[in-house]
Amino acid sequence: MRYVLSREQAKALDAFAMQTAGVPSLALMEEAAMALAQEAEAMLPAGGRALAVCGNGNNRADGLAALRILAARGYRTCAALVSGVTGSAEFEAQLACLPAMGTEVKTGLAPEDVSGADLVIDAVFGIGLTRPVEGEQRRAVELMNAGDVPVLAADIPSGVDGSTGAVLGCAVRAAKTVTFGPEKIGLLQYPGAELAGSIVRAPLCYTAEMISAAQPGYFCLEKEDLKALPARPQGGHKGTFGRVLVIAGQKNMAGASVLCARAAMRAGAGLVRVLAPEDNRLILQTALPEAVVGTYVPETFSVEDVKEMLAWADVIVMGPGLGSGGHVRALLNYVLQYTKVPLVLDADALNAIAREPGLLALAAGRAVLTPHPGEMARLCGLDAKTVTEKRAVLAESFARENGVVLLLKGARSLIARPSGPVCVNLTGNSGMASGGSGDVLTGVIGGLVAGGADLFDGACLGAMACGLAGEAAAQTVGERAMLASDQLDGLARVFREAEETWK
Repeated sequence: MRYVLSREQAKALDAFAMQTAGVPSLALMEEAAMALAQEAEAMLPAGGRALAVCGNGNNRADGLAALRILAARGYRTCAALVSGVTGSAEFEAQLACLPAMGTEVKTGLAPEDVSGADLVIDAVFGIGLTRPVEGEQRRAVELMNAGDVPVLAADIPSGVDGSTGAVLGCAVRAAKTVTFGPEKIGLLQYPGAELAGSIVRAPLCYTAEMISAAQPGYFCLEKEDLKALPARPQGGHKGTFGRVLVIAGQKNMAGASVLCARAAMRAGAGLVRVLAPEDNRLILQTALPEAVVGTYVPETFSVEDVKEMLAWADVIVMGPGLGSGGHVRALLNYVLQYTKVPLVLDADALNAIAREPGLLALAAGRAVLTPHPGEMARLCGLDAKTVTEKRAVLAESFARENGVVLLLKGARSLIARPSGPVCVNLTGNSGMASGGSGDVLTGVIGGLVAGGADLFDGACLGAMACGLAGEAAAQTVGERAMLASDQLDGLARVFREAEETWK
């Protein structure tokens, strides 16, 4: 696991390091410059020319210091100042020594400055930017993007919001970003993640204590964290590993039931039952020989007919492909009011809640909600564009205000809980952007929770495992041709590898 910071938390880290821990700002700057110079050197040809474009952000001095180091190593260097020649004491100290190092210093940026370089170091803004990029700085960003020259960004590409990943008017498209200390959440959310290129983490001299003092709001799991999956005792039996009831799939959508139930099985659930319309019985019994199938007739549905199945479950997974009929509302209302087991709610269960928001209070303390942006927009009464732009903030506030675990799906899914840092899932690929992938995720979470994981861990580990399964599937079928069912096969490989870490 590693921590990730928002813009405000990154500022708090710097403040704690310098004001409380006593780390000189020059020491932080030198370490940042060394990291920049090291990556720049790897991108430059022998004797190549490096151009640092420096604005009025905190990183402008880092860019000049990196040029000083590169000049000492025999590279040709040039600094283009796009926000004046005065600034902090550190900036002016670095600027003063550049002429003696043979570095050309220019005021402003011209197209030929970019085209004449082998590498551009973006040091226009740091993570503190909160307003749209305008004026001379905007022109500098546009010139860097227009040139056929690789760009190395300092900490974060200029123009990317450090807390959301949104583009503030315009932003640098970097080939690589050297981020100082923990990553910034804006680097891990799109479009910032795409604009950052490959990300190199430079730890600087930040200690674990300093990072903790900044109260990180986010963290990422890494593959080895799968060892946190509940172990399977060798003396266990079907009941030991939990009973999952999958309520999914309306007529003509039996596939949602199949994918969700199979995923719960792949995640290790001991027993899985499926509750679905009678029209789907034959399909389900054929496709799911390991599961028990119970059915109902939507037009004559009565909760009395399914109470036994509901009482049987250790975990209830509800929503994929379920539809919007009156029986869905009746069933959801009963599940929320009269069952006590953990819930994983997806798709049409969430749409039913969005139509009757009062139902959400009944899920507090025992539910994982797994909306995609459109479903999240309906739950929040917002438009999908706003949800996409404010993903991290919305996920955190929704989970806190409603007492649930929220998994906001999409590239770089976010998993939030009522209190504590938000998990950012970095696994997966574009092949998973297809129908059925969400059904698989919902089933996996249900299976993990049935096997002993708590709701938050089940959601975090489930998201990571599904992403890794997508990566494994891509090795066999590629991303374009990937089906949700391919991810089920990938899950087998992921969980087998995780089991090997227990031995």
